[in-house]
Order: sequence, then structure tokens, then C-alpha cells
Amino acid sequence: MEPHCIRIGTRGSALATAQAAWFATQLVAAVPGITPRIVVVQTQGDVNQRHDAFQTGEQGLFVRRLEEALADGSIDIAVHSLKDLPSELHPGLCIAAYPKREDPRDAIAAGETADLFGLQNGARVGTCSPRRTVQLLAARADLRILPIRGNIDTRLHKLRQGQYDAIVLAMAGPLRLGLDMAEMTPLPESVCLPAAGQGCLGIQTREGDTVTRGLVAAIDDPDSRRAALAERAFMRALGAGCTTPTAVLARPHGSNLEISAMLSSPDGAHIHKSTVTSAGLDSDEQGAALAHAMLRRSGHDLMRATT
Repeated sequence: MEPHCIRIGTRGSALATAQAAWFATQLVAAVPGITPRIVVVQTQGDVNQRHDAFQTGEQGLFVRRLEEALADGSIDIAVHSLKDLPSELHPGLCIAAYPKREDPRDAIAAGETADLFGLQNGARVGTCSPRRTVQLLAARADLRILPIRGNIDTRLHKLRQGQYDAIVLAMAGPLRLGLDMAEMTPLPESVCLPAAGQGCLGIQTREGDTVTRGLVAAIDDPDSRRAALAERAFMRALGAGCTTPTAVLARPHGSNLEISAMLSSPDGAHIHKSTVTSAGLDSDEQGAALAHAMLRRSGHDLMRATT
């Protein structure tokens, strides 16, 4: 039988290509006869790395070109960090698989003092994430939050140069790159909930490509899928125009699904957290129900804070 060649599209960053290579290995192990070919697609986010997605509110900055390449047939599969994928996908495309999730937590990197509560008073902490900023300041109001950009190696280099006393990263990135984790400590979920989909990969295909969808389904992880669907439904239920810092993490426990979430005003003055555990509803319904409940309870405070 002729080998089935699958073109796997990815961004060109070290992390993105490492994720694509990991996916290709998993696919080959699960589906004998597959010949994967990794295709690096330059994205607008790679071309314009000074662009600040948080300030513009533009979603999908790093995935738009990949989705276009998938839609026009240049590639067969796009491998994304799920947290980068907008809640609404490009028409005609779908997420065909959610491989097993990596550690979804954030981590603080701070050399030998790799602990949030061990940092000196007024410590300089690097992050560009409003979600992380409001949660960190809620835990330690004395911190100085400073912007930081660049890939993981660049950020760690800036830390070691002394430009920051600590930086915050998603655990999944250094783990997938095989970096030394000795200088990093996971942030407790009670302190800093992650972004929706953090630690997950989203394997995107064309909806009408049933052959590729069937092949990719071999590496779908049911628990990762349940969690991802709930988290994405939570974000979708907030509405495309929602600009408040948000966080959500779903964890399957047998037939139950536990979802913890956070909504905050942009200045962090009004932070609302909630955790629910339920069974009997599908993941989308559970995520959306929590979002609607939190908006009913917190919407007044958040609207007042932004006017």
C-alpha cells in the first residue's frame, strides 16, 4: 500500500515546530502507513512580532494564516496551541482531535527563588497577560508587573540578565521543549487559573476531509476533549466582545466535570471566581452554564468598572 502523506502545518517558532513534531510522532504510532511532512507556514504574528494582541483585542493573530493555508488546501492539518484558537473557527474548518493535555498551569520562573511568595517586596514580574496580571496582583499587591515579549528562550534570557526578578510562563511550553524546570515553580490554581485551552493542542482539519479527520481521530484524548469543549464553550458564552480578563480550567473526574473560572474587571478591582462540579450535561452545556451564571452575578460590577 502506498504511504499516505499528510502535510502538517505549523508556525515556525521552536515551540510550534516541537508541538508539530510531537503530533507527527503520535500520529505515526497510532496509524501505521502514515508519512507526515511538516510544513512551516509563516503567520502574521511571526512577521509582526511587535504587534500586541492584548491591546488590540484581536483574536487568532497567530492562527489566521494557518487556517487560510488549511482552507486553500496547502496543508492537510494545522497544529495549534488551543489557547490561541478563537472560539469561532474559520468557516469550513473543525477541530478534529484534542491530544492528551500537557500540564495546564502557569509557572513562575525566578532562579533559585522560584516561588511567588518568596519574591522580595516590589519584585519586577514580567508578563503581558491581563489574566495573569489581575490574579498576581490579587495575591501580591506589591508586585511591579512589567511587559515582556519574545519566545520562551528570549524571556528566560531577559530574566537571567536581571531585567526581571521573575517571569510567568505556561508550564506546557518549557515541558514540550524539554527545558530544565528546576528554576520554575507551578502557580497554584487557587492563585492563578490558566487561559482556556492552556496546555492543549487543537488539531484542525477541513470539515469535508473525512479521510484526514478519521486518521487524526486516532489520537483524540476523551478527557482532554471534554475539558477543552467546556472551556471553549465558557469563553464563547461570554461573547466575542468581552474584553475582561478571564480564566477557566475544566477537569474531568469520572462522569463528573469540575470547572473553575475567573472573571475580572480590567483593573482587577472586581474579581469573581466560581467552581462547579456536575454530571449529566455535555461539556458545552456545562461551560456555557457557568459563564451565564457568573455573568449574572458579576456583570454589574464589571460593567461599572469599565465605564
